[in-house]
Amino acid sequence: MPLASRTVFILAGEASGDRYGAALAETLRALSPGLAFRGIGGPRMRAAGADLLFDSSDWGTVGIADALRSLPRLSRRLRGTVAHLRADPPSLLVLVDFGAFNVRVARALSGAMPTLYFIPPGSWSRTGRRGDLPDLVDAIATPFPWSAERLQDGRARVEWVGHPLLDLVRPTLPRREACAAYDLDPGRSVVLFVPGSRRGELRHVLPVMAEAARLVAARTPEVQIIAAVAPTASRDTVAAAFPGARLLDGLDYDAAQLADAASVASGTATLELALLGVPMVVAYRGPLLTELQYLLLSRVLRRVGPVALPNLVAGRPVVPELLQRRASPAAVADHLAALLADADRSAAMRRDLAHVAHTLGSPGALERTARLALALIAP
Repeated sequence: MPLASRTVFILAGEASGDRYGAALAETLRALSPGLAFRGIGGPRMRAAGADLLFDSSDWGTVGIADALRSLPRLSRRLRGTVAHLRADPPSLLVLVDFGAFNVRVARALSGAMPTLYFIPPGSWSRTGRRGDLPDLVDAIATPFPWSAERLQDGRARVEWVGHPLLDLVRPTLPRREACAAYDLDPGRSVVLFVPGSRRGELRHVLPVMAEAARLVAARTPEVQIIAAVAPTASRDTVAAAFPGARLLDGLDYDAAQLADAASVASGTATLELALLGVPMVVAYRGPLLTELQYLLLSRVLRRVGPVALPNLVAGRPVVPELLQRRASPAAVADHLAALLADADRSAAMRRDLAHVAHTLGSPGALERTARLALALIAP
């Protein structure tokens, strides 16, 4: 097959998938410069040189109500994606996370083209279901060893590649230089707020964190507040929520590494902060329907387990989780104040987070995944 005709289609939904898909595209290009890239993703995929069929920047949902509202549009996108790939099949299809959409694509196109699933859905769970994914695709690259064990014995080649964040979460500045770059006083405490990237998170989590920041500042006037602005968020909205705070473009690792404590919405950012060794409290709220679902599962069915990725990876509580009504501004502020005031508590959490980082494997996940992908492309 001529180099010019070798095309990889990367299908990534939500902000984290966009980032992993872009990083994988860049790694593939470095290993095989003749590849061309198409796909579905967001600004990072576009910046990596992928010709996008659809922009998935606003595909993320929070809660049942949000998901139901998005269902008709995503159903149309699903049909359009499958039709496009059937009409113009790539040399390789790479599906990145986003199981509710991507597993349906895999099922519709199984056997039609070489397919790799990068970060299979539910891979973080130690007790998840195997499902039929190993029989739908040719290869699976998973970040967790227990996921690799669970997905064996299908037609797919399954490899534990480690977590791609180990390749990506790397500050570029030493702490002292980072303090100077962000105009932060190294002698004063720094608290970081990461309210999330989805519209629903910004609607429900941002106000909680904004009030928590005010409470923390009232208790500890010398504290320095920094806040992450996701690419999908309005900078003006976040600035209004955290007046006087230093705003970061995304989760800027050079600045985030300086945090003595953080409040973060549940999601990928919790693992990023774990790799930086930042003590944290996870806070998450959703709309009323999500609250009712949570109450049903937790109080009636008693089926709510941990949701924060560091706790799931560790298999035990490592960071506190404040969910739904428990995620009040006062509760968030109390946990942050405790981390700032109790050096032993903070140090113990840092040790636990270092164990989480070790559990994720070793750097090189992107290259290992890229080589697995290239092995599927016909020479």
